[in-house]
Amino acid sequence: MTRNLLRAWSFLALMAIVALGTSSTAEAAVKLRVTSAADTITIEDGDVNDGAAVPNNISYGGSNFGDFSFHVTLANASDSVQPDLMHLRVSAASAGAGDLKVEFTKTDLDFETLQLYISWGGSLAAGGDTDYAAYYDTANVEFAATTLIGSLTALGTPFAASTLPGPSPSTTPYSFTQVFTIRHNSAGGASNVDMNLVNVPEPALLSLLGLGLAGVAALRRRRAARS
Repeated sequence: MTRNLLRAWSFLALMAIVALGTSSTAEAAVKLRVTSAADTITIEDGDVNDGAAVPNNISYGGSNFGDFSFHVTLANASDSVQPDLMHLRVSAASAGAGDLKVEFTKTDLDFETLQLYISWGGSLAAGGDTDYAAYYDTANVEFAATTLIGSLTALGTPFAASTLPGPSPSTTPYSFTQVFTIRHNSAGGASNVDMNLVNVPEPALLSLLGLGLAGVAALRRRRAARS
C-alpha cells in the first residue's frame, strides 16, 4: 500500500514538473528589428545576419549604424512555459546625439500564461534616457504593439526595476514583442541594458508540484520511522 502511495505522489510531482517546464509549442518565428536614423535592418532567426547558432536566439552586432558607432544585440525567447519568456540585451555606443530602437518579436505561440511582467536593469550614457515596453497580440502579428503588458522608463544610471503583473493573452496563437528605445545626447557615450519578459507560474501547477513533493517526503519519513 505504501509503495503504491509513493508511486502516486511521485507521479503527481512529475506531472507538475512536466506541465511547468516542458510543454511545447509549434515552431515559433523569432525576429529582431533594429532602427537608427534612416537605417533599419530585420534579422530572422537563422539567417545570414544572425550570429547565434542556437534556435530561438539572435545575435547581431553593427558598426556605423544610423546615429550609433557600435551596437550589439542579443535576444532569446522560449518555446514553452518558462519563468523567463523573452530576454533582450543591448549594448550601444555613439559619438554624439542619436536614437536607437530595438524590437524583438516571436509569433505562433500557443502555450497558456497566467500573469506577465517585465523587468530590466543596466547603465546609461551620461545624459541619456531609455524606455522599454512589452506587448502581446492575439492576431499573431509580428512586431505588433497591440496590448501593453508593461512599460518602464529610466532617466538615470545605474537602474533596475520591474512592473506589477499585467494582462496576458487568453487565446492562441499569439505573438510577443519587446520594444526598446535608447536616446543619447550630444555628448554620446555607451549604454548597456538587459530586459526580460517574465511569466508568473500558474498557482494550480505550483500547488500540484508542492502536493506531490510533500506526499513523497511524508511517505519517506514514515518509512524511515518504521525502519
